[in-house]
Amino acid sequence: MLHAQKVQPVFASKEDSANYFLIQEKMMQYRQNKSSKPTAEEAERMDSLGKAFGDAMGKIIAFRYSYEMSKGFTSYKDINVSNAAKANKVSLHDYSGKKFPKHLSSCRNIEELELVNTKIKRLPHYLKKFSKLKEVNILNNVPAKGKLVLAKNNSVKELNIRTDKENTLPNNYKTFKNLETLDLSKCQLSKVPTLSKNKKLKKLVLIENNLTLGNADLSLPIQLEELNLQKNKITALPQNIGDLTSLKKLLCNYNNIEVLPSSIGKLQNLEQITFYQNKISTLPTEFYQLKNLNIVDLYYNKINKLDEKLGDLTKLEVLYLSFNELSTLPESVGNLSHLRELYLHHNKLSYLPSNVQSLTNLSVLRLNDNSFVEFPSTILSLRNLENLDLSKNQLRNLPEQLSTFENLQLLSIGQNPWENTEAIENLSNSLKNKGVMVHTALKDASVN
Repeated sequence: MLHAQKVQPVFASKEDSANYFLIQEKMMQYRQNKSSKPTAEEAERMDSLGKAFGDAMGKIIAFRYSYEMSKGFTSYKDINVSNAAKANKVSLHDYSGKKFPKHLSSCRNIEELELVNTKIKRLPHYLKKFSKLKEVNILNNVPAKGKLVLAKNNSVKELNIRTDKENTLPNNYKTFKNLETLDLSKCQLSKVPTLSKNKKLKKLVLIENNLTLGNADLSLPIQLEELNLQKNKITALPQNIGDLTSLKKLLCNYNNIEVLPSSIGKLQNLEQITFYQNKISTLPTEFYQLKNLNIVDLYYNKINKLDEKLGDLTKLEVLYLSFNELSTLPESVGNLSHLRELYLHHNKLSYLPSNVQSLTNLSVLRLNDNSFVEFPSTILSLRNLENLDLSKNQLRNLPEQLSTFENLQLLSIGQNPWENTEAIENLSNSLKNKGVMVHTALKDASVN
């Protein structure tokens, strides 16, 4: 898996940059020299530096990622005639030439190739002879002029590129005929590349770019199984997303999506769909046609009502609905017989539908930070519960039957206005004696 070795802040001006690093240096010096018991003057000095540093951080407009040669790879500098055939992971790093070093043509057994901090204009033609090459990683490759040109190769299945210059990315990826995974995260992309000729592509990752989509038409192969659009600036999904009928995963966390297109109902093979932290207030009727969904994440949206058709999603195993504006749940939620985890915390719920008692496979139920005044009696039928969170409600009593839950491992009940604290303490002790972790005190009330 690719990862940035260093993350560097980017500023609008050199003055802002210089000021940021100067204050950072002063804070480090101060921490090294301060006494174990700082005086009032030292504390004031630290507070002043802290405020100045906070102001300096506010001037950051972006972050730049820097990369190094990956561990386990052989540097191109260490390859020669005698060991070329043995090299299976090769790194061309910190190289200023425009063309590939000729001696790398002897590395016919390469399985993974990476370019790190390079200026390569074109991948070498001899790459087509590398029949064992499966993965290519291109990290911060900036040609002096124009875009990177890929070479023909029929064995590469995975291509990962990182750059902060969108105009250096290849015009197309069709020369990697059997490409299955393409990751263009953190590439400053403003539009989705045309990939319709990559007929074998199954996974497309476009995390942390500048995509808005809107009315854009996606030109992607219908064989695509996973589309990851997290951390962009997407305001709407295009209607023709419904053409991607092979999709199993659609990940759209951290965007600005308000409305889902009706065409989403065509994605009948979807198993996982995530819209964590968007601005969705309602789900279209077509959403409930996605009968193969097993994971749905709608955390941090503005949903105030769910349709009774929710019960049609009978394969659901995990449902995240926390941090919304729900005051009720549809009675049909009880039809979700495969549901294992249900997250409803931070809503406006005051009761649960009676059919919740049918969710006998439920192991996690999070109801904290709602408006329950009475304990939802339907919970007593959920004997497979392992994690139950009822903290931060308006509960006054708990039923003694909770002490008989054999699978319970974690119970959170902090910050409720109990009528009989002695009874609550007795119940807690009874559960603790069975090995259950019980969070009752203020400091324990919040559970991740």
